[in-house]
Amino acid sequence: MRQFTFAVCSAFAVLGLLVGASQASAQGADVRVGTWKQNFMKSTGTGPAPQSSTRTYEAFEGDGVKFTQVAIAANGTRTTNTYAGHLDGKVLVWTGSTTQDAIAMKRNSANSFDFTLSKAGKAQSTGRNLVSSDGKTMYVVNLSSSTGQILNVGVYEKQ
Repeated sequence: MRQFTFAVCSAFAVLGLLVGASQASAQGADVRVGTWKQNFMKSTGTGPAPQSSTRTYEAFEGDGVKFTQVAIAANGTRTTNTYAGHLDGKVLVWTGSTTQDAIAMKRNSANSFDFTLSKAGKAQSTGRNLVSSDGKTMYVVNLSSSTGQILNVGVYEKQ
């Protein structure tokens, strides 16, 4: 009986370690990884809405992220914006935009990070990127650096 109890306890201990390891591994994956399309009916902003906007996030160097956004403006002009790096507050190069050339991001939690967008070293806007707890919706809120007013709120749905 004593050997049986020891064997059962050992089996549960190993099972617990395996389950814990798989949960830790799942928690390590960035919730943003994947493709997100903007829902313009739920988003707000100034000016004409683009025809489309798709964001793709990929894992980058372990805990980092590679971002690519392809947008087609209301007039049909296509732009592609990119950056790659870590959510550690360091300034990263942002390519493809006429309004910003750098981004700095700082992780708040597994589902959110704050960011600052800048051009030629001057902050243009700040904001927060937040993924819902169910992982299906992403909110990107941009605030004016000078006034703190909301510039736009992008609502994206995971594809």
